[in-house]
Amino acid sequence: MTRIVNRTGTVFDIDNDDMIPVAAVPERVPPNQNGKPISRETVRRWHSRGLRGVLLETARIGHRRFTSAAELKRFLSRVAVA
Repeated sequence: MTRIVNRTGTVFDIDNDDMIPVAAVPERVPPNQNGKPISRETVRRWHSRGLRGVLLETARIGHRRFTSAAELKRFLSRVAVA
């Protein structure tokens, strides 16, 4: 069992979680109001500054940043009610 803990203490179990490179998150999120896909920079802002006070939790593995499918779902749910 391999676990990674990020800067805020969120634990990612990379053996069981569906890990997604942050660069691939725009493909998993619905497009914006204009029908355009969100940009990678938008996802980076979600991680660094957050959206409506909610941060997207990520972990650095090697030289790449990842999140999990479960964390992305939690983030979008929390933003929807914020």
